[in-house]
Amino acid sequence: MTYALSAKAAANAPMFSKGEQYIAMHHLQETNYYLYSHGYFPYGVYALRAEVLKYTNDTYTYCVTNGYNGQFKYHGEAYNMISAPSGSNYEKCKANVMRALHLNATCRVKNCTFNGVWNGGGGAGVDRLYLARVTNIAGKPSTELRVLDYQKAAKMVCEVKSFEEAHILLPVVDLVELPYSCLDFVFVYTMLVDGFGFDPKMMVTAVKEVEYAGSIMTVQWPLGAALELVSSSNTRKNDI
Repeated sequence: MTYALSAKAAANAPMFSKGEQYIAMHHLQETNYYLYSHGYFPYGVYALRAEVLKYTNDTYTYCVTNGYNGQFKYHGEAYNMISAPSGSNYEKCKANVMRALHLNATCRVKNCTFNGVWNGGGGAGVDRLYLARVTNIAGKPSTELRVLDYQKAAKMVCEVKSFEEAHILLPVVDLVELPYSCLDFVFVYTMLVDGFGFDPKMMVTAVKEVEYAGSIMTVQWPLGAALELVSSSNTRKNDI
């Protein structure tokens, strides 16, 4: 996650060990810009799949589409994906996701997200959030939606009774990714609301790429939020 901070917020950032840095300064057009940046590894969608599935590797899981039986491979490890006899379940899947996110981990400073990570204190860049389009709801290159829409999608797809029904419900999702849809949607919503503390009614932009300075850049998490803020700041200066 990356977003812009004021100089005051950056100056008041907690002191961390040398290997744990959250604030980066960039100098553009004679102005210093401060960014909060944290990779949240292993909490990308694919890494989180592995994190959840490792708890249920020898048993069934409530996060997999009903009737699916296969494996998920990540970084050389294979994780069993066996759907529960009763099928996927939103609430039970969310419990697994919350455990994987370590929401109750010790927070060494004021204001943490999950797994004991400092949240940066918030800033103007958080007002506009970009999500990498890994979990595609609308099937469009760029989609404006509410955080709450991820929960609605999760509840719908977690209730389907077959792989075929899931495909009818989400025709834009690649068949290879379809078995993970319940888990992925639950993860995104839980991370944003329970982890980062965002309002469920907040609008976000789900994209695969963002245009910046005439170039197309692939979005790796909400990096576009910081780029957009810096870009708009420069535009305002040029207009003065």
